[in-house]
Amino acid sequence: MKYSATAVQLALTSSFVAGRGFDPARFVANFGHTEAVLRRLAAETGSRLFLLPEFSFHGWAMGVPLADWNAAAVRLPGPETERIGRLARELDAYVAGTLFEAMPEFPGRHFLTGFVVAPDGELVLRYRKLYALSAKTRPGDVYQRWVELFGRESLFPVVETPLGRLGMMIAWDAQFPEVARALAMRGADVILHPLGSAFAAGDEGSGFTHLREVRAHENVCYLVSANMGPLDSTGPQMQARWPSQVIDPEGRVLAATTVDAEAHATATIDLERLRAQRAMPVRNWLAQLQPQLHAPDYAAATLWPLSHWESRPLADPREQRELESGIAARLAGSPALPSS
Repeated sequence: MKYSATAVQLALTSSFVAGRGFDPARFVANFGHTEAVLRRLAAETGSRLFLLPEFSFHGWAMGVPLADWNAAAVRLPGPETERIGRLARELDAYVAGTLFEAMPEFPGRHFLTGFVVAPDGELVLRYRKLYALSAKTRPGDVYQRWVELFGRESLFPVVETPLGRLGMMIAWDAQFPEVARALAMRGADVILHPLGSAFAAGDEGSGFTHLREVRAHENVCYLVSANMGPLDSTGPQMQARWPSQVIDPEGRVLAATTVDAEAHATATIDLERLRAQRAMPVRNWLAQLQPQLHAPDYAAATLWPLSHWESRPLADPREQRELESGIAARLAGSPALPSS
């Protein structure tokens, strides 16, 4: 099967206003703009899959208090995913992106949640971002309670669809090869990667330049990555951004944006080619992997702790940076693994 997938480099307005907190009217306006953009792109591209960037509808701003993030968070499923579902039915396409989520099981917190809505309007995938140094809660921060409630499979969900098996990682999750690898080991054919990140002067030639290509190559899968477009917000603006991309299972960029404005990257996902690639001798890295070879080292490593924020919500991102500094100092003085 072949189909077109589009990474949407979407322009947004921040839903957070300095001194006034969360503005629901801006949130609603972002929905209207997104719907107009996707209707136009559906007519132009005929895509069956649209990926929106990180902060798809809420936008983003610096220095937002935890209480304002919590106030902006929504329930999933809920009215927002129902509205996205109506658009997905209209376009006969899958629509994916992110929303800040409030979960009754974890009061006083918010999660950054990736979603996939199917052409029948149903919410078929929810993925909560695992890595970020911000005020949001991550499943690993409340790991014991999370697994009791939802099970380990909820950490790395993969959904079977007519477009192949879809999984998601969000933004800086890509810095950690374990996230994409966990999705690939659960059978993901296409990894969706919403992103909201600027390209700074010192980033030229850095690891992220090829990071997404490597994730597709090492996991023998397609990767669709949509970065945020221009953001109407107070504070520093993104003067340049990592391109939105569609990448094939060999790590080749099939399509990419070339401007800092609102744009899109559309390319063909070829599931038959993917299956053929995975069947080639000496080319399926997953088939050659020996997880048990590495599991003892991971189990013995003393790095970032699980369930560190289970007893209370994170109040300020600086708390995480302090924890990181302590771990980094310990790593500088001794290895993370105990000596044998």
